[in-house]
Amino acid sequence: MYNNIGAKLKFFAICIFVCGSIAAIICAIALGEDIFLLLGIGTGGILVSWVSSWALYGLGYIAEKVDTIEYQIKKINKQGDQETKDNPISALYNYKFTKNTSENSNNMSVKKVCPHCGERVKSSKCEMCGKENNLFG
Repeated sequence: MYNNIGAKLKFFAICIFVCGSIAAIICAIALGEDIFLLLGIGTGGILVSWVSSWALYGLGYIAEKVDTIEYQIKKINKQGDQETKDNPISALYNYKFTKNTSENSNNMSVKKVCPHCGERVKSSKCEMCGKENNLFG
């Protein structure tokens, strides 16, 4: 029931939009004697229904992305050593760094990322979090 909640929330948001649009059209036909009133109620109702579904759809999108991140961290932790199991940020850093170095083996400029906050670093001290790293020797 609670598995894959992100996709369910996104589907529910789409259902709310479709039902709201249908209700707006029905109300416009029932209440509108004038063509401008008919178009105004129909268009306005569809627009309100569409905008009101954004928040729920966005929540579903975020839930899906969090599930993907959690899955990737668990996958990395199963392959990693004890250090990466204790620090999932370090696990993501190590995964990203080894992936970048293997893909860019012909390229001499490998981007270095702080293992603490994930920002790009230019020296042994991160400008974002202020922590030391051992990326430069």
